[in-house]
Amino acid sequence: MEIKGHLARVPVADIIPSEDNPREFSEKDESIKELAESIKGLGLLQPVLVREHPQKKGKFDLRAGARRLMAVKMNGEKDILAIIAVMTDQQALEVTVVENLQREDLKPLEEAKGIAILKSKGWEIEAIAAHIGKSASWVVRRAQLSNLSPKWLKEYNAKDSDVAWMSAAHLELVARLPESSQDEFFEGWHFQISEHMSIRDFNQLVAKFLRNLREAKWDLNDAALWKHAGACIECGKRSSAESMLFEDLYGKEKNDDFCLDPVCWRAKEKGFLEKKKQEALKKYSDVLLISKGHARQKTEELGEPVKADYQIERCKKTDAGAKQCLLVDGAKAGTTYWGRPASSSPAAGNKKSEGAVQSELQMEREQIAGEFAAAQTAMTWAREIHNSNDKDAKRMMIAASVHVLGGGGRMFNGSSFAWLRRTLFLDEDEFSIKETEDIYAHKNIKELTIAAGALGIYQATEGKLIVGKWDGYPFPPADILEMAAADFVISRDFLEAHRKANILQIGKEIGCEKIRQKKNEAIEDILNYGAPAGTLTAELIKAFGVGKEKGKKGKGKK
Repeated sequence: MEIKGHLARVPVADIIPSEDNPREFSEKDESIKELAESIKGLGLLQPVLVREHPQKKGKFDLRAGARRLMAVKMNGEKDILAIIAVMTDQQALEVTVVENLQREDLKPLEEAKGIAILKSKGWEIEAIAAHIGKSASWVVRRAQLSNLSPKWLKEYNAKDSDVAWMSAAHLELVARLPESSQDEFFEGWHFQISEHMSIRDFNQLVAKFLRNLREAKWDLNDAALWKHAGACIECGKRSSAESMLFEDLYGKEKNDDFCLDPVCWRAKEKGFLEKKKQEALKKYSDVLLISKGHARQKTEELGEPVKADYQIERCKKTDAGAKQCLLVDGAKAGTTYWGRPASSSPAAGNKKSEGAVQSELQMEREQIAGEFAAAQTAMTWAREIHNSNDKDAKRMMIAASVHVLGGGGRMFNGSSFAWLRRTLFLDEDEFSIKETEDIYAHKNIKELTIAAGALGIYQATEGKLIVGKWDGYPFPPADILEMAAADFVISRDFLEAHRKANILQIGKEIGCEKIRQKKNEAIEDILNYGAPAGTLTAELIKAFGVGKEKGKKGKGKK
């Protein structure tokens, strides 16, 4: 591109910097201060480039040399040597934006701004790519950085932040998500980012945040499932709608399509289950909602009682007490079957036998013990992994932490999880770790790592102690279980969870013998009882799998 012009000294007050310049700097920048000192000593070695301003008569439009102009102003000079050129708007844009984009020292966000400017002027992706010598997919990905949410931008630009070290390739993986999804991802796990995380590992973590549309239980053409969104197949918040951004997920040889909006996914999942329930209620007077291990969580999410699958036994439609059961989670969510309360007696009709009641109470006690044992084991194991030299175990714990805190795991609402968060000094109201650093002024990085690891292990194992293998790593090791059992202290949370599961009996088992006569007063005495570490109920002994010799009763304190 040939531009003609002449040299002249131009008053700095008459030069207006172009808004097209993607570079960002200020008088506080060290590089600008150094340039000002250089110009003061050696003079201006290269003139700035201007043209007569197209809208403001008598003024000049700066097209190249914004840093030099700022440095000259800092030196207090009244005019500057400039080339006054004759340029069309197209030529002016190319000089300021295209040539800046070809610079090697341009920051990723400045590149994104420059591309956005060209796109706003009507430039096609292919034309931008050709002018700056990059591929079209590079231009699309880099332009997406302009869509980074304010939270990510603030963290990225902050000194010594958890994400300030990130390369443009890292940021592009976040920026391709909708802003609301970026924020949810940010809230969940940005404290857990490691500076040594490769692009491949980071991409895998971001991918876990997405939902494969093949796993959706509902009809992707259903536009009425959630009033705030249309049909999934027509939604722009899916990977196939931006195939150039998601080449790794939706390339020529891949046909998976991913939902990029977890809020919408959860709303449609809830709408689908409600639709299935209403369909069942048209045929039957009562429908039981059944969960494959997340009954308490699902009760919170759906706003109505959900029973655990172990509380229901499958039966025939004609059997006494049979009810239509709707699965609300798992691979068969949305399907129905006939079932009735486990261990119910046909002869008892609609009335539960004493044995059935005791059986339900026992199952409730075992579930509570299992969840608290899992939480205690998660804390113990996280601490031991952090203090060990087992790199594989540490890698697995970090993966679990990031997966869960990044939104890949499900949120628990049970008393055991509330207790775990409080024990780890985590936020009572939010699932994610709090943003403000002063909250953790009393905690060091080691403690935060252990806290995140404990949450990760607890969530990745769905609040259960699983015998066998967990992603290739033995879970849980016997020595960890023994340590967890020995250190376990029966808390008020644990006892509160037993209010409907014979808390008075629990009080006797843990050694709380001095209680008042009235039931309410007796329960309060038990809740305030402080049993020594290692005091275990029969259900806790079973949950930890440590044997009867590990359970013990001790003298508590009022």
